[in-house]
Parts: sequence; structure tokens; C-alpha cells
Amino acid sequence: MLIDKNNSLLLAIDLQPKFLNGILNVDTLMKKGLYLTQASELLNIPHLATVQNPERMGGVHPSLEKHFEVEQIYSKMTFSVTGNIRLLERIEKLKKKQIIVWGIETPICITQSVLQLLKNHDVFLVCDAVSARDELSHNISLSRMEQAGAKLTCADSVVYEWLETAENEQFKNVLQLVKESAK
Repeated sequence: MLIDKNNSLLLAIDLQPKFLNGILNVDTLMKKGLYLTQASELLNIPHLATVQNPERMGGVHPSLEKHFEVEQIYSKMTFSVTGNIRLLERIEKLKKKQIIVWGIETPICITQSVLQLLKNHDVFLVCDAVSARDELSHNISLSRMEQAGAKLTCADSVVYEWLETAENEQFKNVLQLVKESAK
């Protein structure tokens, strides 16, 4: 199944500085996630974010702040994003069947969110933009989500499926993002 630019949204989960300490491959995760977010903006793909317990853990990472309006960021206390009713209502209002997920932490908030979202959506998990504190937990969680029906993908696949063709009017702008994310 390909990602449909007209039927998808991007969901960034818990990209908060306090949570990023100790996360494996955090530089790649943030670079790929920023690339996805910027591409979604250029291509008019809705993008939303969650923050876990923001009063204690802070808001979204500074590198992402300018890419999310206040109404695009949803706070939560549950590990799954589905615990925020306002977020679920927003997702339903957008009427997008496909949800592309990136963020942290793979065995906790990512897994619980994906397993819940799979009940009503096709979920694509961006493997080069999710991570955890240890590789074994990360890999087991990826396998579990895939077995449950999540589609594993990578940032480039998502972006190029959104583009569909080199004739897309945003292709050159996105190509610049591709080059920046490869640095």
C-alpha cells in the first residue's frame, strides 16, 4: 500500500528535549523528523504533535517549534496519543485514513499509540525517525507493531510517495530538503 498524500497526516509523538537524553540515534531521528515535517508543510499534508506531561517535561523540541502552531500540539498524560480526546477529534475531523508516525519512545508511547490507532487507521511507522533507549526494546517493538498491521517505512519513502512525480510543483523544494537531511 502506498501513502496517499490526500488521505494522510503526519503525527510527531513526544519530541521533547528532556525525553531525548539517552535515546539511540537521536541526531538521525531529529533530522529525519524535521525533514518529514518540512516536507509535509510544503505539500500541505496536515501535521500534528503530542507532548507528554508538558508542565513537567517541557514542550516540543526547539528545532520543531516553528513548524507547529499551538493548536497543532496536544498534551497528554497517557502513554498512547489516543488518551487525548481533542487529538482524536482533530484526526477524525481531518478525515485522513493514513497516519504516519514518528517520535519516541518506540517501546512505550509509539507502540501504545500505534496499536490503538490501528483500530481505525492505516498506520505507517517511520523507522528512521523513531527510537528508544536500547536497541533490543526498539527492535522488539517494531516487530510487534508490524505484526499488528503497522506498515514499516522510512522518511524518504514517505516524502516521495507524497510527491508521486518529479513533475510535482514542490519537487525542487523538497529535493533541497532531501539534500539538507542527508548532511
